[in-house]
Amino acid sequence: LPQLLLATDAWGNTGAIGMSGFPHRPCFTSGVPANPINGLSTLRVLGASDAFAATADGTTGWVYKPCTGEIRLNAPGTVAITGLPYWEL
Repeated sequence: LPQLLLATDAWGNTGAIGMSGFPHRPCFTSGVPANPINGLSTLRVLGASDAFAATADGTTGWVYKPCTGEIRLNAPGTVAITGLPYWEL
């Protein structure tokens, strides 16, 4: 979570925005945005050896895997036009 909300260096260490040695801006400058489907702005962070579940459980707004950079919308349901699960977007 700190890597999403704070500035980072090339190795993923975090520091304050504008602090010397942390040139990479955070992904979210105003906090984690709300998931547009379930309204939650909470984030579940997976460990490097954790796999994404087969389906969304809707208990958080998002699921993030830092080692891959993948963020998934954690909401059950599908896109009406395509039938694609939100979880797979």
